[in-house]
This record gives sequence, C-alpha cells and structure tokens, in this order.
Amino acid sequence: MNKVVLIAIVLYALGKWAYLNWQGKRSNHMLTSFFVLMLAFDFGTSFHSFLTKTNYEGTMVDRLGVFGNSLWISLSTFVIPIGFFLGYQRFPVLKLKDYKWELVVLVMSLIAIFNPMNPYPKSVLIFLCYALQVFLAVNYIKGNFTQGEVLKGVYDGLMVITVLQTVLVIMYPLLGIEAALTFFKGEDMIDYALKREGYTSAVGIFGHPGTLALFSLITAIFFLSAYLNGFKKQFSLYCFLANVFIILLTFSRTTYVTSAIIIGIVLISFYSKKSLFSIKNVILASTVFATFLGILYLTPLSELFLASDFENQIEVRFSSWFMGYDIWSRAKLLGVGINAHVYYMGHFIRVTQDLAVVEFITTNPIHNIHLIVLAETGIVGIVLWLSFFGSKISSHTKLLKTNNIVVNVFSLATIGILISIFIYGFFGWAPLKREMITLTFLIGQVHVFKTYSHRSVQNYKVQQPEFTQQLVN
Repeated sequence: MNKVVLIAIVLYALGKWAYLNWQGKRSNHMLTSFFVLMLAFDFGTSFHSFLTKTNYEGTMVDRLGVFGNSLWISLSTFVIPIGFFLGYQRFPVLKLKDYKWELVVLVMSLIAIFNPMNPYPKSVLIFLCYALQVFLAVNYIKGNFTQGEVLKGVYDGLMVITVLQTVLVIMYPLLGIEAALTFFKGEDMIDYALKREGYTSAVGIFGHPGTLALFSLITAIFFLSAYLNGFKKQFSLYCFLANVFIILLTFSRTTYVTSAIIIGIVLISFYSKKSLFSIKNVILASTVFATFLGILYLTPLSELFLASDFENQIEVRFSSWFMGYDIWSRAKLLGVGINAHVYYMGHFIRVTQDLAVVEFITTNPIHNIHLIVLAETGIVGIVLWLSFFGSKISSHTKLLKTNNIVVNVFSLATIGILISIFIYGFFGWAPLKREMITLTFLIGQVHVFKTYSHRSVQNYKVQQPEFTQQLVN
C-alpha cells in the first residue's frame, strides 16, 4: 500500500503544481509541500543494517536505540534532486556562527563514537546519516525559496495530512470501518487501536495512537499560530479544530494533558504584552491547568485516566525510567553513546528486580526522552539538552511581534512545539521518531532567513484574530 500512497502524493504534488501554473499562479511552494508529505509518511529505504536479531538469554535484542539499526535514506530528501531538475539550483550560504547547536550535536556524536562506554559505536552513524539528510534538505529549501513560499508549502502539506487524518478517524473508530485502519500498515494496527481496554483509539497513518496524537498536536500548534497571526485565518481555525478532534479520538492521556498546557501557553504567548514567564502569566496558566484537571476528574474522562490500564502503564513507565537511571549510574559523564541505550540494556544489564514486562522494557527505548539523553550522553549531554530548550524558547519569544508575519507564525509555533515535546517527552519517546524530529526541525529552522535568496518576499496582511484579548489583559 505504501507504493499506492507514494504515487498518490506525487500525483497530488504534480497535479496542483500544473493547476497553479495553468492559472498563472506561483507554484514554488509545492516542493516544500512535497517535503512535508513525504516526512509525515516517513517514506524511505534502508541500505545497510548493523545488527540482526539476536537471542540473548531469552530476550530478543533487535534494536540499538531510538533511531533503529539501519542507515536510512528518506525520500523527503528527494526535494533536492527534484528541485535541481526544476531549476532551483542555489546552494545556501552556511555560516558556522548561525549553526552553533548543529555543531554541538556533531561534536557530541564524535565523542560518542570514541566513548569507551559505548557498546556499539557504529550506532551513532545511524543518527548522523539521517540528521545530515534533514539538515541538507531544510537548508536547501531555505536557500531556494522565499519566506512566503515556505510558509505556504508547510501549510499546504500539513493541511493535506489533516484532511486525510480526519477522514481516517471518522471511518475508524467512529464508523468502525476496519479497511481505513489497516490500509497503511496492515493488520497489526488493530492491536494498537484496541490496546486500551474499553476504548477504541484512532491510529491514522502512523499505526499507534500516541504517535498520531503527538503529530496532530504539533500540527494543531502550527495552525493555531497561523490563525492567531491572521494567515488564512478561517481555514487555519478549521484545521486547528480538526486536529483537536483527532487528538480526542486517540485517547492519548499524555497528549490530552500536554495539549491543554500548550494551547494555553500559545495563547498567552501571543496576547502577552510582557514576558511570557511573568507572574501574571504563570498564575493564569496555573489556574487554567487546575481547571482542566478538575474537569478531567469530575467528568467521565476520569475513567480514562484512573481506570482502564492506567496502573499498569504507570508501573511500566517507572520500570522503564529505572532502567534509564541504571544506565546513567554506570556512565555518568558521557553516557553510553547516542542511539545505543537499548543495545546496552540487552547486553550489559542483568535484570534481577521485579520489573513490569521485563522483556518489553529491555528491548524498547526508554519511555522518557530526557532519560534517553541522560543515559546516552550523560551529564554533559543533559546540560546541553536543557540549555538548548531554554535558549531556543527565549530567542523565539523575542520574535513574536515582528513586522514579518512569517517570522511571527513560525516563532509562535516553535515555542509551542518545543514546550510540547519537552512535556510529552517525560512519558514517551515519540518526540524522537523521524516524523516528529524532522517536522520540528523544519518549523523551528525555516524562519531563520539568513540563508534565503534575495528574491522579493510576498507580504501578508496581518489580521487580528477574534479571540478576546481579555484572556491576559
């Protein structure tokens, strides 16, 4: 079925490109739209695997870390050769001073390769291979298209995904049409949809309700940012509400809580005339969150959080976190190497404690991205990790009220996405999946226009949203 979907995406991109040109409209943004669609479906191919399945004392060790075992070529990077063929042949001007964090990642990767505690140094190459593709593709887009074209492309791509996901979740679980459930990834998706007793979850194109919920949250944040800044205002509101609808049908408890916090933060960030972290805003945010928790407790939703498999999930999470702490306690300064912690668990940790679902937690990534960073890069890495979030959120906060609507949209979206990933990351590892990390990097980077070509930039008229400003005034 992947071939069918791939052909459909290509036909959509070519068809809309031809239609826009036939009408005499600009169609440059369709390459960015193609990039977004390809990364959402995570189309690609493996060209080399470092590890085959190994049975070690009854445990199947078939994964190195959160980025997998294989060198991966993403079809989203085909935006570069396709763009060259169409005549977009500018190379972006890269200055090292503008890519400090990328250099930090490169240095940490080199350290991981030579780290004596790393049980499988080649595991770093898997991360570097994909990271390089994302870096080149995003900077190619920045080097060849204007700000307006990039915004329109990201918007178009996420709009198509939103429409598709909405149709899928209406077909299943609402209408119970299993063909919509199994079309993309087969019969296995049924197990994930029914894994929570008493609830039938939407899984969309991703095969897992948690992954669908997080991707929809990231998409919802983008459309909310577009709406607040007056970009395609009415349709942005529809797309935002559609993604909220999708999140509700995933029954993802982590995403429910994260969404309530993040939507409040985005609204406060947009309307606040002073610092985002002012006392007034902190009190307002705390009040809204407390109200949300009260609603959860006093409504039928409380059953979702306090019944079903809640206790079992809590036990699994704590067991997984314990494993992460155990790994870090053995390699406190530099960890055990990027993309190597699952392999380390399978080969070097003897589980004698009474842990829940031992085989599961020792063969899957730790369900906490912050503990993954701590286990794989140690104290040095976690300090840099926290510094990254702090510096990025701080710098984007200063770009919320510029005269450039594109900067405003992407900056507000970036703040919301980074905070959502930070919060969600305490309870799952989905933020480090390829679809999430690529989309986050794209939205977080394309507003930095130092590498853009000097062609004229389309100016958008900023419309004031209808939300009342009394929320923060």
